[in-house]
Amino acid sequence: MAKEPPDTLLLVRRLDGLIYRFEREPQEWNRRPSYRRSDLPLWIRWTDADGWVVLDEAGTPNGWPLSDARDSPQPPQTGWRSHKGAKSYLYDLRSAEASRVPIASYVNPL
Repeated sequence: MAKEPPDTLLLVRRLDGLIYRFEREPQEWNRRPSYRRSDLPLWIRWTDADGWVVLDEAGTPNGWPLSDARDSPQPPQTGWRSHKGAKSYLYDLRSAEASRVPIASYVNPL
């Protein structure tokens, strides 16, 4: 039995603990859950070409999971890396339900 996708995902930047909140959209994207960032037009979605990615408004990928869970039914709750211009950051993707522990306990797990 497949696990129900979480309603809310948190993308937590390892450098400073900054949190970006993504809410699950009512409609799926490519037969998988789709999440929209709460403050900007950015999405976590599954694409045929790249698997799970963060997409900007133009549909350009700018963030990817570090794991090889490309075909998982839900966004992998693992480390992610973003690339935008010359900047790159490491993040941890977590469900809001799993994040009821203090942020500092999982921002820098390495």
